This record gives sequence, structure tokens and C-alpha cells, in this order.
Amino acid sequence: MLTNHLKERLLPSAVVVGALLEYEPIANLSCQAFSIGGQQHLKFTRQGTWQSRRPHHRRLMSTLEELHDLFTAHGADRSVLKQFFYQVFFYICSTALNSILLRKDLCNWARGAQIRYNLANLETWLSAKELVPEKPGLQPNKRSSHQVTVGVDLPSENGQSLGTLLNPMIQACQLLQSKKGSPDKATVEAICQNCRNLTEAQIIKLLTMYTPVDGYEPHVPPAFLHAVETRLKALRVGEAGTVSFGSLQLDRSTLLLETGYSINLSVPYHASTVPLGHLELPVELGISNLILPL
Repeated sequence: MLTNHLKERLLPSAVVVGALLEYEPIANLSCQAFSIGGQQHLKFTRQGTWQSRRPHHRRLMSTLEELHDLFTAHGADRSVLKQFFYQVFFYICSTALNSILLRKDLCNWARGAQIRYNLANLETWLSAKELVPEKPGLQPNKRSSHQVTVGVDLPSENGQSLGTLLNPMIQACQLLQSKKGSPDKATVEAICQNCRNLTEAQIIKLLTMYTPVDGYEPHVPPAFLHAVETRLKALRVGEAGTVSFGSLQLDRSTLLLETGYSINLSVPYHASTVPLGHLELPVELGISNLILPL
């Protein structure tokens, strides 16, 4: 129900994509059109996309702020607050990752820089609201043929499941900005080690869809793709072949995520510190006949 409400009313997928993937906060770095000038220097041209997507970014951040204020005003338990935002951020991050895996126009160096900046804003917001690090306690309840759900059972001192939901998108940005040319051992190894939260299918898909700057960098050669794929298969054998997306364990063939994944909300019980026998109820309530003498 919460996920459907997020999709339909609070944060439709178009808002998430516009705010994280299409909004361009870095000035003079256009993702829409850039080419090599006559003096062989990189020339950027803006087409106003960042301005048209600024309302999306504002809506995303204001919605997060309003939801947090609502829970705080009603005195919600911190564990409930964290579980709620875990669900929200799972939807946001899975929607963003699915979109970048399906759109070739999002797979270039400049776009990677812009998206990384937008993700940094979310990291700052989570830190400011003290939502990371996070304690364990979430229990997923949805399964699929390619996604195996497990409980979030991370040590409290380093368990940051809510914050680590951003890791796959951060690593996708690093992949878009990394060196991709000669299939030398060091370059291939760096890509494999820096994409620990992306599946093999996702890494190869991003490399295949990568669009280089015309005349500035070469296309990703087939030999490089083969070298990365071979190295990933060698590194990820057996259980090591699965990667983490928050509390999900994804197998190597998983490409797109289920944005409708949901958790079972766990509401903790905290005994009242005020003895009920000391409470005085107003007679105006008319319920004195319902109260048994102690």
C-alpha cells in the first residue's frame, strides 16, 4: 500500500527520474549535448534541461522533509521512522537504477557526474536526519525468481542498510566515469572491485550502453567487455556471485529490480514509565463507570 501511494501520489517515477537522473546541478556540464571544438577542446552546450527538472528535485527533497516532519511531530519511534524511510529509499533507488539501465542517453561521463552530485544531496539529508547508521530489524516479505530476500541483520556499529541502498547507484556513476579502453589487468580489476553492489548483468549492460564523447574518448571495445565479464565470473563463484541491494541478495543474472518490494513493519513496544494508577481522568469524559477500582 505504501509503495503504491509513493508511485501514484507522493513520488511518481517521473519525479524520481527527473530529480536524480535528469536534473543537472553542476553548471557548464551539459549531459544533453557536448562535442569537440575546433581547437580540440571539450565544448559543452546547455539546453535548459536542468531548469525544467529543478522542480522535480525540489519536490523530491521537500517530500522527504515533510514526511520526516510528520513522523517527528507525532512522536513516532525512531525504529519505525527508519523502517519507513528504508521503504521510501528502496523505491527511490530501485526506480533510478532501473531507469539508468534502460536509457542509453543516461549512460555517459557527464551524466555520471551530475547523478553523483544529486546522490550526494540524499546522503547529506540522511546524515542530517541521523537515519544512518541504522540498526537491524527489517524483514522483507516479497520474493521473486531472481531475487532472494533476507533479513537485515547487520551489526549496529557498521550496519547502514538504509544508507547502503544508494551504493548501487553510486557505483553505476563511478562506472560511467571510469577508464574504459584497453583491457589491461589493472583497469578491468578496478571496475570489478568498484562495482560490488552491481550484478554482472547490470555492469555489462551499463558498459554496453555507454555513450562516449564523440572524438574525445573511444567506444567501449568488445575485447574490454569480454575481459570484464570473464573477470567477474572468476571473482563471483558460488555464493560470492550474489550482490547486496539493501536487504536483498541478487543473483548474477538480475538486471532490473522490483520497485514494489516491501518490508514488514515492526513496531516495538515500550512500557510506560507512568503508573496507570496515578492517572486522573476528567469526569467530563463520562467513563468513570468503566474504571475498575484498584
